[in-house]
Parts: sequence; C-alpha cells; structure tokens
Amino acid sequence: MAGNLGQIERMALTVPESLAASCRKAPERVARLERLAREGLQFFTELPRTATDLHAGNVVRARREPWLVIDPKPFIGDAAHDATQHLLNCEARLFPDPERTIRHFADLLAVDHERV
Repeated sequence: MAGNLGQIERMALTVPESLAASCRKAPERVARLERLAREGLQFFTELPRTATDLHAGNVVRARREPWLVIDPKPFIGDAAHDATQHLLNCEARLFPDPERTIRHFADLLAVDHERV
C-alpha cells in the first residue's frame, strides 16, 4: 500500500503540470480554431448556390414576383453541375446540337464548357 501511495502522489503532481502546459497552449489553439472557422465560413459563402431541380414545370407566374420558382431544392455546389442538371431536363433542345447547347449554357453561366 505504501508503494502505491507514492505512485498516486507522483500522478497527482504530474496531472496539474500537464494541465498547466495545456492551459498555456490554449490561447494559441483557440486562436487557430477561430482562424480556421473564419476561413471555413468564408469559403462556404463563396461557393455558388445551385438549384438542381429547376425546370419549366417549377417556374410559375406569381403576384409577388413576375416569376416564382416552386419546389426549390437548393444546394451549395458547382455551377457546371447545375447546368448539366438543367440540360438533362430539356432533351429536345440538347439532342439536335449538344455541343452548341452546352457551350451556350456554359457561356451564360461563365463556366468552362468542358466542365459542363
């Protein structure tokens, strides 16, 4: 029992020392976490908003706005993906000249047509 008591005393002394060391590092760590959070939020706000289910059936005339999108499914993502989804909703326009249609959509969105 006496041997165990000495071990417990040593543990009691080392825990506060490591706790104190962690506390000394805490301001650095908090500052780093705050910086990472700010950078992540900035990145998030810069991502384009897309509407993956936008098609003629989901656009109606309305009183509060001339046109209103119903059943929105908004996402944060790549505008090239959004164009692809829209193109697939209009096969009659896409199939006669897919290259021309894709280039036109890409130009309207200011996106590289190869990505669309």
